[in-house]
Amino acid sequence: MKNRRGFTIFEAIIALAILAVLLSVGFSAWVQSRQVIRFNDQASAAREMVILALERVRSLPPEALPQPGQPIDFDILPQMKDRLPAGRCDVSVAEVSEPLFKIVRVSVTWKGARHPESGEALVRLSAGAKP
Repeated sequence: MKNRRGFTIFEAIIALAILAVLLSVGFSAWVQSRQVIRFNDQASAAREMVILALERVRSLPPEALPQPGQPIDFDILPQMKDRLPAGRCDVSVAEVSEPLFKIVRVSVTWKGARHPESGEALVRLSAGAKP
């Protein structure tokens, strides 16, 4: 039998095929993890925006709250615009049976969002406020 040195062409092709499969799986996992990280960052920014909008509404005097069904226009904060592409913050007020309370709903949507982040709070009007 001859003394063989090196690999045959068949062995080299098999090794390259295995390497190609491993590299493609690794690259696919890396791309998917980057997408998940980006979405989680956007969802986190949207949650922050919901909380900020609710706090902003809570700080308004009762007479500044719009009538139920009228939207409140809130802009996405400048520091969050890069985290929420084409972001939009919708705030609405609804009445409840208790005259000194209102329900405030906030929804934040952005480009590429699977579902919007939203929040709801029961806001108590000041004691001297007329409902």
